[in-house]
Amino acid sequence: MKKINLAVLLILTMILGLMPFSSVLATEAPTISVTVSTPDSNGEFNATVSISGNPGIAFLSLRLHFDKAKLEPVSITKGSALSAGSLTSNINAPGIDYVTAVWSDAVGSDANGTLFTVKFKAKQEAFGKTNLGLSAHGIFDKSDEMNPVNVVLSDAEVCLLMYGDVNNDGKVDIADLLLLARYLAGHNVYINTEAAKVTPGEGRIGINDLLLLARYLAGHNVVLGS
Repeated sequence: MKKINLAVLLILTMILGLMPFSSVLATEAPTISVTVSTPDSNGEFNATVSISGNPGIAFLSLRLHFDKAKLEPVSITKGSALSAGSLTSNINAPGIDYVTAVWSDAVGSDANGTLFTVKFKAKQEAFGKTNLGLSAHGIFDKSDEMNPVNVVLSDAEVCLLMYGDVNNDGKVDIADLLLLARYLAGHNVYINTEAAKVTPGEGRIGINDLLLLARYLAGHNVVLGS
């Protein structure tokens, strides 16, 4: 019995020795994630979709989902990881609540980095946090068989600009006033610098912003932001 077990072990060792190392170890699934920039004073920001652990792909179809009550897509740009091939999208279609990105290339790409970037603009009166989610609708490798590729998807959350919401918690209250006062006093605190520019026509943060925010919170009929 021991001789048989040793023989089986020897055969398995020989077989594994002939296999490529990459097929012996289980490979991790590539990750496709979305990251967002901070919205500017016009409510515009970029959502960048990137890939890591790219096994070599020749086709992909992704959807970037968003809340159409708060956001509208402006443009889509192909990224460095898809330097060749063609990228098509539904970005100019009316009433959509997701942006499609369909790419293909006969040679394929094994580069990591940016797949594409979508510019969004927040709708008027839209504020607070909103989610951007990814879904995959077909990703295939660049082998002759074009095998399907399973990926791990990662979503993102963006906080839309609300003038006066200095601490990014989705509301304007006394906590924002106190935080802005500490910032202006030179304390090392984080604030949303765009939301803090509450004085119309001024491009920098100063004492006027603090005074205007105080008047707003006291119930005076004033408008925050440009």
